[in-house]
Amino acid sequence: MRIILRLVLVVALLNFVGCATTNAIHYTVQLGEPLSQEECAVPAPTKVPEQIVGVALSGGGSRASVFSAAVLEALWERGYIDLVTHVSSVSGGSLAGAYFAANLPACGALRSTEEQDVCWREFFADYKLAMRSHFFRSMTGRQVTRFRFASNTRLAISLQETIDAQFLHGMTFGDLADKNASMIGEGLFPPVLIINTTSYDNGRRVVFSNMCLSEDPPAMANDIGGNPLDDPALRGLGIAPPGCDQPAPQDMPLSLAVTTSAAFPGFVGPITIEVPATCEGEGLEYWHLADGGLADNSGLDSIEEVILRQHRAEPRILKRALIFSVANTLTEDESDLRQIKNFWPSQHAGQGVLAYTGRSQGYHRLFWEKFKGDLATDGIVVENIEFPIMEANLDHWPASCPQAARSAKQDPEEVRAEIAEAVASIPTAYSISECNADLLELAARDVVGSRLDSATMERLKEMGFIARKTSVAN
Repeated sequence: MRIILRLVLVVALLNFVGCATTNAIHYTVQLGEPLSQEECAVPAPTKVPEQIVGVALSGGGSRASVFSAAVLEALWERGYIDLVTHVSSVSGGSLAGAYFAANLPACGALRSTEEQDVCWREFFADYKLAMRSHFFRSMTGRQVTRFRFASNTRLAISLQETIDAQFLHGMTFGDLADKNASMIGEGLFPPVLIINTTSYDNGRRVVFSNMCLSEDPPAMANDIGGNPLDDPALRGLGIAPPGCDQPAPQDMPLSLAVTTSAAFPGFVGPITIEVPATCEGEGLEYWHLADGGLADNSGLDSIEEVILRQHRAEPRILKRALIFSVANTLTEDESDLRQIKNFWPSQHAGQGVLAYTGRSQGYHRLFWEKFKGDLATDGIVVENIEFPIMEANLDHWPASCPQAARSAKQDPEEVRAEIAEAVASIPTAYSISECNADLLELAARDVVGSRLDSATMERLKEMGFIARKTSVAN
């Protein structure tokens, strides 16, 4: 009996050590037929071809996924969901972005506004519930039951399996393309999905998408030097050898893209992808990818790149662009670790990505604001409406929170301050309590209501962004 027990322990130890140290190839790219630069520049079919309406979903674990889903519901209530042409997501926001794209219902094909609203309400109820899932518990369970244990690379496999089991069910980019084509056939226009990751190899923003990103975007005669698209380091890199223009491979699982986007350094991943070195399939390269927040934790870079590319594309039809920026992350002042003597990264996982936020903000100030002016010179108006998680001004706790019972006896300002502190303290882990999830849904509704008030909606209408009327009370 002792011999058997020792043998089991030895096998378990060897398995543990092997799983903890051995990397894994998570996907091998099979190249399709590359597109021409002109084909690659063709925008997705939209209801209003001359405008872009992008939604950028920033990172932040389950805090990001729950808040993002609730913001999208609030945008639907105000009639803007039908206008969305692109959804760009990072890390935790990618769970919300992928669910939205993969499960988007054909509510617009229903006959009456009332039927459409019921359809949307049911969709968002399921959506918000899925984003509350205890992803971490399922991941760790798979690690143990499948003898993966301490392996970061195999934890990525467990996360991918969890995401598939929860809401993606093995959907590939080819399946998504088929779904979108079916909806377009019904006169509906689903948005392009853009899932952002970061390359360990060169620091570039790597994009998984059903759109194509050419490595050589067309130049414009009136371009002023310093356009971000002129520097490869500032362009998104598609999942193919440079210069081999094509979207994400048809057999690539969406769950792998989401897992890669959420592969927080030191915890999950890195994700290793085997890619042919040339368009002819000669030679091999290994791309090592991680959390998209390392390059840009806002999701904005890819939306802005779409706008700049469309501005260059022929024919020149772009007239206006609107970006809804869902800011799930905290600012440096809101999440200051300098007061913490004994810092433990696992307790403040989001800080690793937040450390790069200053770089991204500096990029936007130096480049993007300048080119907004250049676009305006060409008659193209760009509007960015941000929904920051910390701008919520809540005066009551949800019933699911233990503080709810005593809040009626407190000073309202004290309650608001306590709630703001609680929202700032919601962890970026891939699990969330009922109280915190309810707080985030209330926060999303409050922020969208204050940032997208009647005056703002009227101004957007004058710009040409016509919201659809719904029977839902705002």
